[in-house]
Amino acid sequence: MSPKKLRENLAAVHAKPFTVVVTDGRHLEVPHTDYLMVTDDGEQVILLEKGNTLKIIDTEHITSIDFAVSKKSRPAGK
Repeated sequence: MSPKKLRENLAAVHAKPFTVVVTDGRHLEVPHTDYLMVTDDGEQVILLEKGNTLKIIDTEHITSIDFAVSKKSRPAGK
């Protein structure tokens, strides 16, 4: 994912939990945007995981960001 697209997606989250999907198939849970930082050059993200573990991920390995859709925001009958 390009650094620009990544930053746009993070801005769209509005501090809600989301999942970062990477090329090896892992799904990395992010409870809040404060737990993920994009480096100045946009080449990596740093994820703070439970237990104060840091994970550094190259942005080129991020395939998608998945946002949970709350039941309240779904159209009626869906």
